[in-house]
Amino acid sequence: KLKDQLSQDLSDCIIYCKSVPFQSFKHSRTHYKPYEMSSFTEYKARKLVREPGNEFVQHNARQLTRVYPTGLRTDSSNYNPKDMWNVGCQMVALNFQTAGVEMDLNDGLFQQNGRCGYVLKPSFMRHADTNFNPDQPQEREGYSPVSLSIQ
Repeated sequence: KLKDQLSQDLSDCIIYCKSVPFQSFKHSRTHYKPYEMSSFTEYKARKLVREPGNEFVQHNARQLTRVYPTGLRTDSSNYNPKDMWNVGCQMVALNFQTAGVEMDLNDGLFQQNGRCGYVLKPSFMRHADTNFNPDQPQEREGYSPVSLSIQ
């Protein structure tokens, strides 16, 4: 009986999100709940990133999105996580066993929060009515690019 109770207690701790299939941005606006999450292969996510406007950014302000490497990456290589971060994807999975530029970017991003595995998105990407478009960031109010020179 104690074993059953412990198993249920552990199970209750890990169920935070409900996985739901993605149909469209329009469908997700009206049908999905905030605790529902869609998962995409990197290829599907790249197609959604290329759609015009900022619908993917708005979607990620309302819903959780997980992106993972395609199963065709038999060499455990990685895609560029920056493209997914730029549209607000919350979980961007990489093949950690493969070093490279992609892992360097990942390490650099999470370095800013003590490598805890979580970095808060900028406020302009957390509101469902955001007009941020990663293709035209200069159109965002308060846009001020930073130049970094490394010698």
